[in-house]
Amino acid sequence: MKKVWIPSIILSVFLGGCFVNPSNLQVSVITGAEEHDFKVQIADSLEERTKGLQQVAELSDEEGMWFVFDHPQNLSFWMKDTLIALDIIFVSAEMKVINVAHNVPPCSEADPEQVFCKTYVATEPAQYVLEIRGGLAEELGISSGDVVKFEDS
Repeated sequence: MKKVWIPSIILSVFLGGCFVNPSNLQVSVITGAEEHDFKVQIADSLEERTKGLQQVAELSDEEGMWFVFDHPQNLSFWMKDTLIALDIIFVSAEMKVINVAHNVPPCSEADPEQVFCKTYVATEPAQYVLEIRGGLAEELGISSGDVVKFEDS
């Protein structure tokens, strides 16, 4: 049994190095002459997009979540089970900011039972969403028309 187990561990360690470390994924938003970089977690499956940043108690100014959808669509987000305020940045397939929902509070503040959580929508079909700390988009001047880059650093 040990002969099978030891090679399995070695294989797991070797293959583990083949996957991209989420802390090295970066999304940048270009506002005029400035570029604002965010290390992001990717949410590209239904399960990951549904969970999002629920239960996250803290988010630094350099962190965020990048939501990926298969094609542009009319997206709406809500803040069910979130603990912190977020900025929701809707991004087109052409990698331009469509609109920003600023400093969106957790649903529990307005609806303790979380039965009627408000939704926040893209003003036109979007393919991506960047969520960052609430209030940061305004502080950095992120707005409609800004260019977004996604890179694997």
